[in-house]
Amino acid sequence: MNLEISKGEMLVLADRGDLASGILKCAAELGSIEGLKVKSGKGVRKLYLKNPEDLNPKWNLEKIFKFFRRMGKLDEALFFHEISHLGVSMKTPLEELSDEMIAFLYGVLGMAMKIDLLILDSIIDTMGSAFKERFLPLIKEKKESASGFFVSSTNPFSLLKLCDRLVIFKGRKVLFNGPIDLLSNFRQISLPTDVKGLERFRLFSINRTHLGINALVADEPTIHALKVELGENINVQDIPVEEVVKRLLV
Repeated sequence: MNLEISKGEMLVLADRGDLASGILKCAAELGSIEGLKVKSGKGVRKLYLKNPEDLNPKWNLEKIFKFFRRMGKLDEALFFHEISHLGVSMKTPLEELSDEMIAFLYGVLGMAMKIDLLILDSIIDTMGSAFKERFLPLIKEKKESASGFFVSSTNPFSLLKLCDRLVIFKGRKVLFNGPIDLLSNFRQISLPTDVKGLERFRLFSINRTHLGINALVADEPTIHALKVELGENINVQDIPVEEVVKRLLV
């Protein structure tokens, strides 16, 4: 599997297990997986961020800020703007902040670093919808400044508009690996007619409808399960592709 990305691109690894996280640790040179090699160019400045855990609750935001500032150049104004918006100060102890707020501010400090490649290991999953709405524009700005992203997520749907390439794992199997544009080309769902032994989902089985629209093939048990959830009267063609893709991660 080639996980190479160019400047300003984002690669999202969608996984409910621990394989994606292991791959990101390899990219950050913090671990290894047998048979896996991750290469990065010489002189590439990398920053690995995972969900902050085991932080001393008595620490305050100033201590975390100084830790990041010691690592390299930092856009301090960005961080000060965000803590001001949240109504907290540098002296606020971590024990007074929610887990999602800590993850958000941790991520903001990562965005404020002068870095070529940011490796975000499930940190976005901790953020609620409100924090994601503030965080995703920061990723967009960082991409526009030519920074690249490796991101792992158990729920990648909020990232799809920003990412350039998506890899979906189930266990140690790759269910989808390609440009996000390819996934967005699936506009309908169709039932297989003469195909036997089809897996519950086959993203690589692209059928073209009579209108020439790419269709995602799903088998009858899958369609039945979707109709139970979405209503028996729903037309197969009206089932959002996103609903099927979500089940790839279950």
